[in-house]
Amino acid sequence: MIMMIPLIFLLWICTDLYFYQAVQTLTNSEVVRSSYWGIDVLLMVGLVAVISMRRRGSATPNSLIAWLMGLMLLTFVPRLFALPVLLAEDATRLFRGFPPRSVAVSWITLALAAVLLLIVLFGITRGRHFYRVRRETVSFPDLPEAFDGFTITQITDVHAGSFTDAGGVQKGLDLVNAQHSDVILFTGDLVNNQAAEMDRWISPFSQLKAPMGKFSVLGNHDYHCDEVPQVVRVLQDAGITVLEGTSTVITCGDRRLGIAGVKGFGGGFAGRCASEFGELQRAIWKKQFEALRDGDRFFYGNDPVLREIEQRFGITYRTTLGSVIERNAGIDVQDNVFKVAG
Repeated sequence: MIMMIPLIFLLWICTDLYFYQAVQTLTNSEVVRSSYWGIDVLLMVGLVAVISMRRRGSATPNSLIAWLMGLMLLTFVPRLFALPVLLAEDATRLFRGFPPRSVAVSWITLALAAVLLLIVLFGITRGRHFYRVRRETVSFPDLPEAFDGFTITQITDVHAGSFTDAGGVQKGLDLVNAQHSDVILFTGDLVNNQAAEMDRWISPFSQLKAPMGKFSVLGNHDYHCDEVPQVVRVLQDAGITVLEGTSTVITCGDRRLGIAGVKGFGGGFAGRCASEFGELQRAIWKKQFEALRDGDRFFYGNDPVLREIEQRFGITYRTTLGSVIERNAGIDVQDNVFKVAG
């Protein structure tokens, strides 16, 4: 994430320079022009200062970071998404000898940016608490009958460091409890940068109810904060069981259902992401390999991550496991040595 900050700032500056042309077309006021750049400079300086303080280990209020990021989005996103209007105009100006910009087009650009600003402002202040329940029915042919109608509520990307409104948070927790689910699963990213972000929310989260348990895995932000034991402790204090490379079993009648906690496929921050092939994906491949009659094939032809793997490692669904071993170990392997006899 830190490595992306210069790129984000560069995109921000380029967007501002281009959008500024519309402002220049509509006004000669030095006050307006100075304010345009002054706000951005102050925001950039503030963000750089906060990031530097965080990297040095200095305590920085989460509310300050949330405000700076919110203001950055308010200035950056509306301008970015209004740029196509100016780009379309420039496409026509290219064939007209680049005459001065149209005042009407500049007004349209500013009006569109103003509408987008209001949308972003609503999203930051109120929209973040417009929760929606998405219901999915999942069926398995080998699911024990005792678990027919079993319900799970999944919560993901809590990012407690972004919480500012206790009422809004409670609204979401009440909605979770209103589902009356058998199990609640948290699927990572409890915090942004520090385990302490969750301290004031331990009590509200402990009010979540699920008769068969509340379980959680960790996300890339939880690993990135370098406070995994503290994040685990916070979850446990809220009555949530952390499955970090572990599993548990829940019982319904005389039947049992296992729940395992594994890292996801790739992704995350440099140095803190899952392995090249995450634990879950490796488990899926193992299952696929065991199921194939032609066990010498490394993938199914429709594997959803095959394109990326082919680009990065040169492995296609036609690649045999034997050839992979030969390529990496420098030894000769008999053809179809892993093929299961039909």
